[in-house]
Amino acid sequence: MIGRIKTFFTHRSSTGDLVGEKNVVPMAACALMMEMAHADGEFSDEELSHIIDILKDEYHISAKEMEDLITLADEERKEAIDLWKFSRQIRDNCSREEQRKILTLLWKVVYADGHLDKHEDYLMHKLANVFDLTHKELIEAKIAAKGESE
Repeated sequence: MIGRIKTFFTHRSSTGDLVGEKNVVPMAACALMMEMAHADGEFSDEELSHIIDILKDEYHISAKEMEDLITLADEERKEAIDLWKFSRQIRDNCSREEQRKILTLLWKVVYADGHLDKHEDYLMHKLANVFDLTHKELIEAKIAAKGESE
């Protein structure tokens, strides 16, 4: 598994789009998005479509790379004991502003199906804590995402 992830990022860094330690950010963000989409016990095509659109827009990932990224991130998510690994990778490799942006993107995934489940809300609060973001920043990200999804 680790070899496949390294291969994915080696190919990505050769394009110049992702460099250095930031390589882990798209994988970690994708894994968190996949977890968020599964948190309410349902995973819809609409949620997957939102995740793909977000990753394309934010990380400029090609269709083939997107398929690999989603497959690998979902496998990593399923094998992980908790979300600490992914949220720590974002916390350690992103600025506070980038962390707030990722939190907004995660809220977009939450609202992809039109409603907020209690498990999704709980996970978002936990992630905000790991990112060391304030409650105000969490709510601002939520409002921004909800406003864009309407």
